[in-house]
Order: sequence, then structure tokens, then C-alpha cells
Amino acid sequence: MNNIFRSNWLEVDLAAYGQNVMAMKSLIGKARLCAVVKADAYGHGAAEISAAALKNGADMLAVALVEEGIALRESGISSPILLLSEPGSEGIKEAVNNNLILTLYTPGGVKAAAEAYRARRDSRQPPPVGSLLGVHVKMDTGMHRVGVSEADLPDLLDAVISSGALKPVGFWSHLAVADECKDPFTALQLERLKRAYDKTLLGRVRQKETILLHIANSAGAIYHKETRLDMVRSGIALYGYLPSRSCEPESRSDAEALSLIKPVLSWKTKVHFTRTVKKGEAISYGLLKPLAEDSLVAVIPAGYHDGIPRALFGAGCDVLIGGKRRRIAGQVTMDQIMVDCGSEGDVLPGDEAVILGRQGKEEITAQDWADKLGTISYEIICGIGPRVPRLYPDSAAADRENR
Repeated sequence: MNNIFRSNWLEVDLAAYGQNVMAMKSLIGKARLCAVVKADAYGHGAAEISAAALKNGADMLAVALVEEGIALRESGISSPILLLSEPGSEGIKEAVNNNLILTLYTPGGVKAAAEAYRARRDSRQPPPVGSLLGVHVKMDTGMHRVGVSEADLPDLLDAVISSGALKPVGFWSHLAVADECKDPFTALQLERLKRAYDKTLLGRVRQKETILLHIANSAGAIYHKETRLDMVRSGIALYGYLPSRSCEPESRSDAEALSLIKPVLSWKTKVHFTRTVKKGEAISYGLLKPLAEDSLVAVIPAGYHDGIPRALFGAGCDVLIGGKRRRIAGQVTMDQIMVDCGSEGDVLPGDEAVILGRQGKEEITAQDWADKLGTISYEIICGIGPRVPRLYPDSAAADRENR
């Protein structure tokens, strides 16, 4: 939704995102960087973020859904796009036709992929395709979400190789507890992947073939450098949030690279309405908390449908207006929140309010909300609704300069 009548918007700093990409590239050294842009780039806008990722050195993109990959193709992106989950048979056909890199882990998926690629190859329709389609095979090393088991891996690889249409070009898994730096399970998962790669995969392919081995997410790359392998799939760190509050980088150089990472997204609005409410009166649904003094109350046009959790009122969270923290004063409603601006009366309709981001010397981050609500920054930024328009100020400035 292009919202132009309601003062409620996100500003996405593509320059900050590009800086985060370069910081992660510096951190991971020779490993390739796969920028994870699923879920509309964690709510930041997939097409714009993907272009910024590739411009600043990402080698590949990753999405969860075939539809997400097709949307990126339609936006003009031609770079490699990895599907992180195996689609159904119809999705596999569309993935093949749109040059998306399949992740496979079931016999049915292998069969459908081979059939889809043979049909495309035999049609001789442009663009021309090679004799074999490169696919990634995902192994379950202990997270137990999706992936082929180690026991079933030999049969799956045999099916891929004997299909006459497919070849493995990637082998990967996903870490379950990489954000817990002292948990030995990360090392166990890495050991299982490497063992399967050495004993099961390499014996079935020609040694000269290049197969990308990857397991690290942002947390793995930052806190367990041994997991970086051939490629790192980074999501949350590229959006400006470190995946752990308790772990530390493993070296000074890593810490220096991570110091450059900053949040990409700011959530801004304008005060819609103000009124003075007397001491002892309460505000919003439930009338839950009487005011401690006569206060100016500002109404902000953003609510839980936009992605402000109702629990923020009980958790005691703030909004920035005039460079000051102003406490949410009543229950979050669907479209609006009310903010206690105190007795000073220095807030007027039209004043900028920052829900997430920096104003003056103060800053409120998605991690601040996550800490108060007992969740993770991922959930906060992905939960900002589609009716909040995403704006890209630095892109607009660049466009003006190029005119």
C-alpha cells in the first residue's frame, strides 16, 4: 500500500545496509556471502535490499518461497537466487523456469526437479540451458526442521546423480544454537555435515566438481568462525542487529568489522492530535493506568495492525518526540497509540515522532523492544505491516543527482 494520506512510514537506509554487507564480507574473509532476503527482506523491501546487497559484494541471494524468487526476477535481478526450502512439484517447475537454485531433500523433490528440467531442456526454448541443473542438497544435522537425514543421504544423492538431469553444486545445513556461543551442539552439527560431505558426497561426484559447503548463518559466522566454510548465509546481521546479546566476537578484527554494523530501518510518524488530560484520568481501552499528573497526551497514527505489539504498553516502552523519550500511556490500539508527554506541553500536532530509530541523542531499536517483550529482533522488524510504506531516502537523493 502506497500510504500518502497517513503520516506513518519506514525509512530504509540502503547505504547502511551496504555498509553492513561490506562489514560481513570483511568478517568472513574468503567465504562467499549469501544475503538472505526472504520475508520481503525482513520487512525492508526485497527488491531494493537485494540490489543493495549485490552492489556491495554479496555473491548470492536467498529466499524462502518460489514466489519471492520470481518477484526478484521480475524486478530485474539476474544474480543467483537460492531457495532455502524445497517447494512442491508445481513450485519446482516455476523455480526451474525462473532460474532459481533449488534446495532438495526428498525423493519426490528430486524426481519433480529432474522432470521439470528435462522438460525445459528438451523444449529448446530460449534461454538455452546446460545438460544438467545444479541443485543444493540440504541435510538435517540436528535442528530437525527440514533436510535429508544422514541415513537417507546416500539414496538421495544417488537419485540426484542418476537422474540424468541434476547435479549437486551445494551441500548445506542450518545451525540451531549458534547464538549460544558455548553450546557444543554447533560443533556437533558442523562435524556431522563435514563427515557426510567427506564420506558420502565426495565419493559420488568427480573431484574436479565444485560443491559449495555451507552451514553458517549470521550467528555462526560471527561467533563460530570454523563454520564459515565456503559460504555464509547472513540475514539479521545485514539488517543491523547482532544475533546474540551474550556472545562476543572471537577476535579484535572481528569486533572491528562488527562495530560498523548498524540498524537499517527507522520507523517514523507525526503527532496526529494532542489534548491535556488531568491527573488520575486513564487513557485508551481498559483505562488501565491513571496519569500521575496533568499531562499532554499525543496521539500517534500507528498501532498493532502496523506492527506495534499490544504488550509494549505493559512492558513500559517509549516513543521519541522532540529528542525525548515519551512513555506509551495506554493500551496499544489497532491504528493508534497514545503517548504521555508530561506537563510541559511542548509537543504539537505535526511534530515528528520516532517509533524505532534515532532522534537527537536518543535511540530506540528493535532489540530494545525484543528485550522487553522476551522475543528476538527478527520478530519485531518482520512484524511491521505492509500498510506502512517503505521509503528509501538515499535512493531518492541518488536519483536527483543523476538527473
